[in-house]
Amino acid sequence: MNRWWPGLLWIVGCSDPSYTVVHVEVSSQAGLTVESYDVRVAEFEHSLPPTKSFDLVVPSDTVGEPTAIVVAAMDHGTQVAYGAATLTPKSGATTDAIITLASSACPTSCTQGETVCSGEATITCELGSNGCYDWSQPVACPSTAPFCSNGACAAACSNDCSQIGATDCDGAAVRTCQASQTDTCLHWSVPVACDAPPDPTCISSTMLRTWGAGTCSNGACSYPPTDTTCPAPANGTATCTTDQCGYTCDAGYMDDGQGDCVAAGTCTVTTCGSDADCGDASCGPCLDNICLGLFGGT
Repeated sequence: MNRWWPGLLWIVGCSDPSYTVVHVEVSSQAGLTVESYDVRVAEFEHSLPPTKSFDLVVPSDTVGEPTAIVVAAMDHGTQVAYGAATLTPKSGATTDAIITLASSACPTSCTQGETVCSGEATITCELGSNGCYDWSQPVACPSTAPFCSNGACAAACSNDCSQIGATDCDGAAVRTCQASQTDTCLHWSVPVACDAPPDPTCISSTMLRTWGAGTCSNGACSYPPTDTTCPAPANGTATCTTDQCGYTCDAGYMDDGQGDCVAAGTCTVTTCGSDADCGDASCGPCLDNICLGLFGGT
């Protein structure tokens, strides 16, 4: 997605004291191939070329509020890495953020540096030695502040939310309001990353629907769909079956096992184990246990 939105800008080499700005420094893994960055703030998103740093003028409703800045590294439409930071923008000032990108192949995505409650303990989102973000081991609250609310230990518990079962976005993750088993207050669950898109599915006999990187909006994960017409080689017909693209070769042609449909000729198609099994050379070669008959044998 590449759209410009009111109140959130990509600016280069300038600053205005009337703007509320977030300066983002991005660190990525060595050898990572990135075509663009998708930068997200709340429901807003913008694509920009990959760069080590950039400035954002953020919407006025983020001033004084904890705000997640999410960077998704994209390569030809596929998310290959992800990173985020939570900060509180100050009106008319520049707030710095450092985001380290982790591979999208990682099983867990959380917001770098974020601390949340897990029972009466705190856990923090950290970048592990495997290059993936994950929650740390719980650190129990001390006896002087035995209750955990809103990611911090305190002498008494307080409600993080107001209704059991209500959901909320935490960056690109969803958290749920639930009762505590250790105190009398309501607390948010540990955020669950929006990293489980639906499986690809055929929406017609020739079209496949896939799903993009997850975002959170109004307390629910969403994944933008992309519909792709299945390709077919010359002398072939595209098909979409069993939720994947394929093709069938037209009459008089056969699959060469390498993505092309080749002339079947007049050779008899038989199971083969070597080129010699196909008889005359004009009926060969043998590939993937098929006598191809590439040249129309006699």
